[in-house]
Amino acid sequence: MEMNGQAPQHIVMHPLLEPPKEVLAQILPQKSLSVLDFLSFKLPAIMIMTKHVTVKAFFSKDQPSLGNAQLIQDSPIPSMHILAVLSKSTSEAIENGAFSLKCAHLTVVMLHHKHLKPWIQAEQNLERRTQLWKNEGGEEARTLVMKIYNALTCISWSGTLDGFAVAEPVVELAVYATDDWLSDVHENQMLDLLQRRIQHQPQSQKIEIENIYFYGFLKKAYEVHSSGEYKGRYFVCARETGDAMASGFGSCIGFLVNINENHWVAVVIDFKSSTIFYGDSIYMKPPTGFLTVLHWWTHHHTGQHFEEKSLIITHQKDSFSCGLLSFNALAHHVLPSEYPLIMASQVRIDRLKVMLDVIDRHLN
Repeated sequence: MEMNGQAPQHIVMHPLLEPPKEVLAQILPQKSLSVLDFLSFKLPAIMIMTKHVTVKAFFSKDQPSLGNAQLIQDSPIPSMHILAVLSKSTSEAIENGAFSLKCAHLTVVMLHHKHLKPWIQAEQNLERRTQLWKNEGGEEARTLVMKIYNALTCISWSGTLDGFAVAEPVVELAVYATDDWLSDVHENQMLDLLQRRIQHQPQSQKIEIENIYFYGFLKKAYEVHSSGEYKGRYFVCARETGDAMASGFGSCIGFLVNINENHWVAVVIDFKSSTIFYGDSIYMKPPTGFLTVLHWWTHHHTGQHFEEKSLIITHQKDSFSCGLLSFNALAHHVLPSEYPLIMASQVRIDRLKVMLDVIDRHLN
């Protein structure tokens, strides 16, 4: 657990002083709990030590007298520092005749689990949006929120998400229900979902979707191409992809790129028409040298000069939707019937749709 921003610590108690397992199961959240059950779970509180208390004061030679799990759960616990000191002192205390632990009743603050805050924020956003869409008559949106709530009763709050190239923590799901900027975790999840849809489209088998790190490999390859390093093992993925596209085994490749660590753009390279498509939701031109890298790579594998065109993309009207809109532009280009262009006013709804898709993939 993470307390008041402190780094998580592993506390080990002497077996003779540990609470029974059935009590621990009641006072601490089990990993099998669903997200909604986790949100409603009452975590213990932390004592704020207002005066100095010696370690010896926490040990007692009396037999344990409190066996009610609810009372234990309602009682404040010591700070992480005190727990660490107690952990180191238990063996000596038992040798001196200690049979139980006791603690003082002091002013308390709530214990915050590191995974609780993002889910609380997500739940609050869902509640606000449900009320807003209720007032606006958005039946589809309200139905979507209900599907999200139903899905959250089916997944554990702990562990990782199954069905993706990288097993990310389940708590990353919460971001989709907020206005937080989508990170590489979420962009790769969306790209993964798109690639799997393409695999189920026979007419789209020659379309390749890469993860968000692909452009970084191309940029590095361009920087060292004169040295011959591009032939090395480090660039095997970029090299084999280029060869496959040039030989006709593939026709189109798409990926997302992070610009200046704060903005997502989309790139589609069509080898059949020798065209590089670039999409930016704020309609900015590519950074200096960006297209140079792509032209070098395509020419290296095909010997052809590629035309530059703009990728059709929804104009961004907020500070957080570039990740969703760039992905949508890419997906719309390769599978227009399944991915219509998102309206700028619908970005929050579509984030929830992605969240539901990720949960479905995890469950299935």
